[in-house]
Amino acid sequence: REHWPYSLICQVCLWTYLIYGLTVRGLFAGTGNAHPTFRWIFNALVAPIEATMFSILAFFIASAAYRAFRVRTAEATVMMVVAVIVMLGNVPVGEVMWDRFPALGGWLLRIPNAAGMRGIVVGVFLGALAATLRVFLGLERRYLGA
Repeated sequence: REHWPYSLICQVCLWTYLIYGLTVRGLFAGTGNAHPTFRWIFNALVAPIEATMFSILAFFIASAAYRAFRVRTAEATVMMVVAVIVMLGNVPVGEVMWDRFPALGGWLLRIPNAAGMRGIVVGVFLGALAATLRVFLGLERRYLGA
């Protein structure tokens, strides 16, 4: 592979941190993640790397949503508006823009989304029930390999 040194660096860091954590100051020493070295590694390395990965992921999700939701109909417009509200409710900049975005996004996920999920669950139940009845009544024989 072309970029194998990066994988090697990642593996060395992973195993070094794991061995250090388990032997010197971690699980077997009884101090756990309260040790200042762990906190420094987490605050200086892990947290910024995670923030970078999630910010890149946010742009990827936004571009994928744009490609998936070609806003041509009223339903697609509603879906896009709801998606933007939920996304703005889950990021700090959304609360800075309007302090009600988190509450509105949470409501959208709790109430209308729950209603849609209930419909999906009922549909899955009815489909599973129909498949079970077909097997029990001998109308479906593919499960036997026939």
